[in-house]
Amino acid sequence: MNKHFYKKYLAGVITTLALTTLASVPAHISNAQSLNTADTSDISEESQAPIANSSIAESNSDDNEAATQDTSAEQSLTSTDATSSDASEDSSADADTGSSIEDSEEDLLAPMTQNVSDATKGIVQVNSIYTDDSGKEYIILGCTGFLIGNTEDGEYVITTNSVVAPTKPTRDDAFATIGVDEEEDEWDKIDLKAQVVVEGDVTIEATVVTRSPELNIAVLKLSQPLYNRTPLTILTSDDITSAKPYKATEAVYALGFPFAVRYDRNTVMYDQDDVTMSSGSIANNKTYKDIQVIEHDCLITGNNCGGPLLNENGYVIGINEQKKDGRYYCSVDSSELVRILDALGIKYSKLTTTDLIEQEEAMIAALEEAAAEEKAKADAEASRLAAEKQNHTQEVVVNNEIPKWIYIVLIALGIGFLIVVVIMVIMIITRHKEKSPGQPRKKKSKKSADKIPDGAGRYDNLPEKKKAVIPEADQIVKGSSGAQSQGMTGSSDTSILGGGDSGATVVLGSATPQSKRMTYYGNLLRRKNGENHVIDKTKYTIGKDSLHVDLCIKDNCAISRQHAVVEARDGAMYITDLGSTNGTFLNGKRLAQGQANELHYGDTILIADEEFGYRR
Repeated sequence: MNKHFYKKYLAGVITTLALTTLASVPAHISNAQSLNTADTSDISEESQAPIANSSIAESNSDDNEAATQDTSAEQSLTSTDATSSDASEDSSADADTGSSIEDSEEDLLAPMTQNVSDATKGIVQVNSIYTDDSGKEYIILGCTGFLIGNTEDGEYVITTNSVVAPTKPTRDDAFATIGVDEEEDEWDKIDLKAQVVVEGDVTIEATVVTRSPELNIAVLKLSQPLYNRTPLTILTSDDITSAKPYKATEAVYALGFPFAVRYDRNTVMYDQDDVTMSSGSIANNKTYKDIQVIEHDCLITGNNCGGPLLNENGYVIGINEQKKDGRYYCSVDSSELVRILDALGIKYSKLTTTDLIEQEEAMIAALEEAAAEEKAKADAEASRLAAEKQNHTQEVVVNNEIPKWIYIVLIALGIGFLIVVVIMVIMIITRHKEKSPGQPRKKKSKKSADKIPDGAGRYDNLPEKKKAVIPEADQIVKGSSGAQSQGMTGSSDTSILGGGDSGATVVLGSATPQSKRMTYYGNLLRRKNGENHVIDKTKYTIGKDSLHVDLCIKDNCAISRQHAVVEARDGAMYITDLGSTNGTFLNGKRLAQGQANELHYGDTILIADEEFGYRR
């Protein structure tokens, strides 16, 4: 293939296409190159099992007659527009290359298909027709065919011989069903003509160029080109003995129509909108009685017999036969058809194994060269933009350069501001010390009060007043009756003078030691903020419900309304979980609901995730 042709075509559209396509092309070329080294020994007749007792080329009218609508309907037929959408996306980047190749390459006389979806445009229905004396036409048999050639040199249809030339039992039964005017002994003299469906009920005649009962292949020439159809490309080996352009396990597709066409069951005319597809993969390629065949598991019945066997690019690699070898279906290899077409001088689109490799290599070379050119352009553009950016940055720096005297002024202002702040802080501290009474002044006042002489005032006969003291929690001394040895604390707004004699002066609003004394059961130190909570009840409830608890913790949503209770029993302290959501923990162990656990000095309590220390 011509490397310069591809380069010329791709030059205008390669900018974004080159880089994305380059990644997928090597897989195709490696596949094609592997075909050159394939071992062809398995295609010899001696190394293969016989296909059947009869030749593939023998027409099997019983099979054709048995291909009813019911058996055909059981196929896994799928609309080719849906099933080949992935293949269409993969090859969309090369969708326009067909017309250029047609103009520049002598071997490619028709646009190359890119996928199976493209190949549906080359599928036609072929009928064998009986015409009575009045000119009315009757379909005897119908099958699938595919288009080759071109509009200038003529278009041809490849199909199965068993439909173009039905067997005598099939003809006689059809004539009897139709009710022909001729006598039965004259039926053998009736000529049937070939017909190709264009659209709907529009048909054109086709002339039988040649047919091979042995291969079961017929070549028909159309009376005029079909401009709404696309002739297919045949993919074949370089010669009959060289490596095949396909290999085992490769995906294959058979195109046809929904049902088999027959005079007594279905005389519908199908067009390209009715094309269906069955898919499978290649199992093997064999030679039987000097005929090369492809074995595969793609379903073949009367609805797609005579149609093409395609690869994923939509290239014809075989002609479908309604024959089976065990569990595999058989298709005549495209190399058998190519020998007939070349012998007749028929011009058609053809690719060989070597062409395929050269095509891939030329495409890769063109893509790589175009990609290199684009990269060079991109690098040059990037360098230009970088230079422009650098020049612009230098201009901005020069234009925006700040004079040095501005930096000096800013530094001086900053130092002055710091000095002012320091002076203000010193003045504030000095004034605070002068206004705040110091400890020595208190002691002096106390000493002066102690030195008041007798008779110095009208209160000289009263007992000396003592300052009310609220002891810390750890200074409170526990007694059997709850009394303290030094003062007593109740609510935070109540204090009682020490001493306890009848003549003592009581701070206004406070309770006497006899009327109100607080029982001390320990205290809880909240680790989060250092709060110290005195336990002054035999049952001390903890939670977030301020109406029903003694220690209310509102700033923690993980704590239940009534979470736990600390209670005094038999001279010991216990903590019990009240069925909280997030649990109560004592020294890291979660407490069971309703089960009392004894507390000791230094224990760590977790109310949900709120930590307390217990002291007593």
